[in-house]
Amino acid sequence: MTIKHIHLQETDSTNRYLRDYRRMEGEDITFVWSESQTAGRGCGTNTWESEAGKNLTFSVLLHPLRVPAASQFIISMANALALREALLSYSSDIVIKWPNDIYWHDRKLAGTSRLAGPDAGARRRPRRGAC
Repeated sequence: MTIKHIHLQETDSTNRYLRDYRRMEGEDITFVWSESQTAGRGCGTNTWESEAGKNLTFSVLLHPLRVPAASQFIISMANALALREALLSYSSDIVIKWPNDIYWHDRKLAGTSRLAGPDAGARRRPRRGAC
């Protein structure tokens, strides 16, 4: 499995960056993270800015070959479960507010998003973001 890592000092949105990104042949996963975001997006019209060095702002572009678009929500569920599992090593009070928010003691720690867009072959490419 080939994973491409991209580090940016600043971007408007890591999801927007990946929307415009053209992957190289053989790239299975593209991971982009930024020191700061100036126009991050959440659900609906929610937006935010992140101060440099204060937040984890990243997106992951998956290139699944055998996951039909109708089944890609399973990837979102696995994403939320994996994030919760990683955070449980720091606290036992991590919960998921389905489908995409991670909470600790009734405080939102992260929101994960699932966005999909067509690639050159007209398949949908799922993108995952966390903030």
